[in-house]
Amino acid sequence: MGKLYRKILRLLIPKPNKELLWTVEDFNTAKSYAKRLDNPTNPKVSPWDYLNNPWNDSVHILNEVNKIIRHEKKQS
Repeated sequence: MGKLYRKILRLLIPKPNKELLWTVEDFNTAKSYAKRLDNPTNPKVSPWDYLNNPWNDSVHILNEVNKIIRHEKKQS
């Protein structure tokens, strides 16, 4: 079910074309973007499920999503 949900999200949510800054809009963009990706270590969950923990600050979450964006740009 989770894989199908993320495939549908990939069709609806655009990929960010720049690194995200520390604003509310960028945090919401990071949240949507992380929900559409597959987690390489556990394909049943998204990276957002891994990052969205009570002990993670929003700055840490945005930094991790920016790492994913940088990694994808290098591979393109």
